[in-house]
Amino acid sequence: MMTSTFLRLACLSLLGLTACNSPSVRMAESVPSGAQLLLHEDFTTGGSLDRFTFSDEAAWRYGMDEESVADRADMPRTYMALHKSSQFKPPHRSPLSYALVKDLTLTEFELQFEVAQTGRDYAHRDLCFFFGYVDEAHYYYVHLATKPDPNAHNVFLVDGAARRPLCPVPEAGIDWGDPGQWHTVRLTREGPEGHLQVFFDGEMTHETSDATLPAGRIGFGSFDDTGRIRQLAVWGPGSN
Repeated sequence: MMTSTFLRLACLSLLGLTACNSPSVRMAESVPSGAQLLLHEDFTTGGSLDRFTFSDEAAWRYGMDEESVADRADMPRTYMALHKSSQFKPPHRSPLSYALVKDLTLTEFELQFEVAQTGRDYAHRDLCFFFGYVDEAHYYYVHLATKPDPNAHNVFLVDGAARRPLCPVPEAGIDWGDPGQWHTVRLTREGPEGHLQVFFDGEMTHETSDATLPAGRIGFGSFDDTGRIRQLAVWGPGSN
C-alpha cells in the first residue's frame, strides 16, 4: 500500500516537474524511493497516440501550438486533442469521450495531467479524468466543471447504471479560463478503502473514498466538450 509519506513526496515531485527543461529525465530523477514512475507521456510525436485506446478514435488528433501562444518556453508545444464530439454511445448515462492508457491497470496511484479546455463557456464546461476503468459500464471519473450541481463537478461512479456522484455538491466549480489555457490536475488514490483526493492548480477540489472498483485503467476526456492534454505522469507503489 502507498503510504501518506509516499503521497506527500510524490506531490512535491509532481509539482517540481512542471518547470523542467528535460521532463522525462528530471521526472525519473525526482521519484521518491517509495514510488515508481510508471508512465510519462509528453506527446512529442504523433506516435504518442498509439499508447491510448479511444471511445471514438475519430474525435482525437495530434496537435501543436503556434510558438507565439505557447505559455511557457520549457513546456512542449505538442499535445493530444479531443477536437470534436464523439459518436460513441455508452450503455448508460456517462461521458462520451475518453482516451485510456493501454496495458496499465492501477489500484493505488498518483496521476498528474496538464490540460486545457477548448470549448465554449457554460455551466457544465468540463474535462474528465478516468480511473478504475474496467469496461464501458464500470469505471470512475472526475468531472471538473465551471458550476457544480448534482450532475457536474464531482467524482462519479459508473457501475452498470447511470453515473452517480460520490461527493456532496461542492460550493463552487473551477475556472477553465480562456480556451487553450493550461492547468494542472492531480489525482491520488491509496488504501483498501480507495481514498481519493483531487487537485486543480494545487487546490483540493474533492475528497472521497470508494472501493467498489478496486483496480482499472486510467485516462482523460470529456463528457461532451473538447480539450487538450500535453503532459501525463503516473506513479505507483515501488517494489520493496
